[in-house]
Amino acid sequence: MIKNIFSVILTLFVAFSYMGCDKIEGEYRENADELLSTVVLFEFTGIRCPNCPDAHIKVEELKTQFGKNLKSIAIHSNAFGDPIGSFLLQTQEGNELLSYLEVNGLPQGSVNSIKKGSTTEMGDWGSNIGKYGYKSPDLELNIEHSLNDTSIMVTINGKFDENMIGIYDDLQIGVYLVESKIEGGQYNGTTLIPDYIHNHVLRSSFNGFLGEEYVKNATAGMEVDELKYYLTLKSNWNKENIEPFVFVYKNENKELIPFKVNYN
Repeated sequence: MIKNIFSVILTLFVAFSYMGCDKIEGEYRENADELLSTVVLFEFTGIRCPNCPDAHIKVEELKTQFGKNLKSIAIHSNAFGDPIGSFLLQTQEGNELLSYLEVNGLPQGSVNSIKKGSTTEMGDWGSNIGKYGYKSPDLELNIEHSLNDTSIMVTINGKFDENMIGIYDDLQIGVYLVESKIEGGQYNGTTLIPDYIHNHVLRSSFNGFLGEEYVKNATAGMEVDELKYYLTLKSNWNKENIEPFVFVYKNENKELIPFKVNYN
């Protein structure tokens, strides 16, 4: 009798063990914190901002923690973005976005939102990323770009997930241009670092600082018509280090939807 009970217990233990292994294997990610969908960090910064290098370090730490689906953009703006000599990273679009979000003080950042008042200090960025990044994406975007001597062309194809629940009534798409590996001045405290390396810097926008209409009444499985954008290159941009930066948000509340972007 005791032997039979032991056999039953052993059999159940083995069965549950296999079930547990199957579940863990299905959810396994090399980085336990790696995001399921793309999360965008809008980082407001400036070359004259004495505390902004600390925020730059924080962004890189967060990318190590959360993985490749965390995308950041460094938006140099307001008086802290004024030039050092002839070196300037400030843009009209960046200043417009900073004003629209009513950003007070730098560094500040907004996670998955361009809603007024949505920016926070860097200590909150990690927890805010976690709020958005573990939702399955409703939309997948495939982004390609090509360059010639004078311009860049960006091609965007999108498809909504077959299992998406509900309808998105009014979606907007923002298409920016960013550049990395820019060498130039940056204050760190009271010290000017003349050869600081700036990454993920907003250079321009293909369709305005708030973007434009993407789709209305998006439903499950819907494919969106291919979009193409063009932009003339400026002489101080290194075309080897520029790339598009794309996000999609709900017009009603200015929050990004769960989406996955693939840059090809």
